[in-house]
Amino acid sequence: MIMDNLSSPESKLARQKGRLEYRQSITKYPEFKILDKLVQDPHASVADAVQQTLNLTVNAVASEAGLGVHPWHTFVALLEIAKQTSPDEHVKLVEYVLRLQKDTVIDETTGEPLKDTDGLLVWKELPAFGYTAHDDWNEFDVSDPENTPEESRRWLNMIAFLAQLSSAAEIDYKNLSPSDVDFSFWSIWAFNALKPEGDRIFPTDVAIRAASVWLVYAGDRLWANIKNGKAFNKVGDDPGTVITREMWQTWKQALVLVKATSIDEEARKLVDEALDKMSRISAE
Repeated sequence: MIMDNLSSPESKLARQKGRLEYRQSITKYPEFKILDKLVQDPHASVADAVQQTLNLTVNAVASEAGLGVHPWHTFVALLEIAKQTSPDEHVKLVEYVLRLQKDTVIDETTGEPLKDTDGLLVWKELPAFGYTAHDDWNEFDVSDPENTPEESRRWLNMIAFLAQLSSAAEIDYKNLSPSDVDFSFWSIWAFNALKPEGDRIFPTDVAIRAASVWLVYAGDRLWANIKNGKAFNKVGDDPGTVITREMWQTWKQALVLVKATSIDEEARKLVDEALDKMSRISAE
C-alpha cells in the first residue's frame, strides 16, 4: 500500500481545507455567537456574556443530551476568536474567563455542584479549557519554515491571549495546586524554540515572535514565578520544573543574539519591546 505523502502540496491543501471547514463550523455554535458579539460590539458587556453562557449551560443540562460538549464548544469558540483578533482586543475575553470561573453551576437534579464527565466543576475548574488550548497549541509547528503568514498570525494571537490571561490571573503562591488560568509554563517551549536544532541554526521568524510575545504580555507573571520559586508539573516525588533567574538570563541572551540576525523590522521592534520589559521587571 502506498502511503500518502503528508508534505505533498495536495496533502497540505487538503489539511488547509479541512481546517477552514472546521473553523467555519465553530462559528455556528451559540457559544461562538456570544463571544463574537462580546468582541465585536463595543457595548457588549462581559457580565452579559457570562450570563448568556450560564443560560446555555442550564439549558444543556436540562436537555436530553445533558452537558455534553457545551464546555468544549465554549473554549473552542473562545480560542478561535482569540486567534482571529489582535492582542489589544483580548481584554474582554480575558475578563470573561476570569468571571466565568467564579461561577459554580448547581445541578438541580442532585442539588450538588455540576461536574463534567471528567469530574471537573462547571465553571470553577474550567472543564475542557486546558486540553483544548493544548490541542490548539500542538497543531502548529513553530519550527516549520513553510508556515503561512495567516497561520502564524493566528497562533501568535492565541499566545498573546494565553499570556494576558496568565498575567491577569490571581495566583496564590502559597497554594501548590496548579492554576487553571496560568499558562505561563508553556513559555518554556517557546524559548526552547530559539535554540539551534539539527540543521536549523537560526530560529524561525514566528519562534522569535512567540518568545517575545510571552515576555511582552506575561513577563511580570514569569518574573513572579521566578521570585516565588513556583514549581510546575509537580507530582508526588517529582519536584517538577522551576523557572530560574539563570533561565531568564539565557532567554535574554537568546533574544539579544537573534536581534543581531537578519530579522525584519516588525520582529525587531517586538524583540526590543520584550528586552525592555525584561530589564524593567528585573530592576524592580
